Amino acid sequence: MAASKKTVGQTDKRGTMKAITVAAAIAASLTLVACDGPQTSSPSATSSADAPRIASSYLPPSEPPKPLPPAHNYALEQDGEYGYQPAVSDEERNRGVTTKPLIMVRYRGEKKGMYVLEETDESGAVFRMECQELCQYVKTRVIVGGQVLKTATVPNAPESLMHAVFEDAVNGQLQTYPAKRK
Repeated sequence: MAASKKTVGQTDKRGTMKAITVAAAIAASLTLVACDGPQTSSPSATSSADAPRIASSYLPPSEPPKPLPPAHNYALEQDGEYGYQPAVSDEERNRGVTTKPLIMVRYRGEKKGMYVLEETDESGAVFRMECQELCQYVKTRVIVGGQVLKTATVPNAPESLMHAVFEDAVNGQLQTYPAKRK
């Protein structure tokens, strides 16, 4: 009978060890799941700054996500021209103005490190704007009949329409306007 008690005792020990192993595996898996779940405010809980580091250490390495291309600022693209919506000033709003016509610009491309954009009007006058990569300042020219009538260099204010246009140019959001056909 002593031999059978020994066998039963060994079976009980094996069963207990198996139960402890299963419980440990479940506890470990719950701990990993808890790292990605909601954090508790208990001081003994792992801080939220540590949770991603702990959880990611158990994950296989992966490729970093590709950055999304920056969104464009233009409101409309039509026939190679880009339409930008100018803001309505307080004075205009007081006069009842709620919107203004789009300002249509043509991107002429990058030439010798300068981004070149043009706005034309019905009379054929061209308002040309040029800037280098950082575009802190923009050189402007008014051209009528091939003659430069006025040149100015102006700061490119971050909230200005001109800034939005050059931001699109620098970020590759604009296609070069076709050259004139002869």
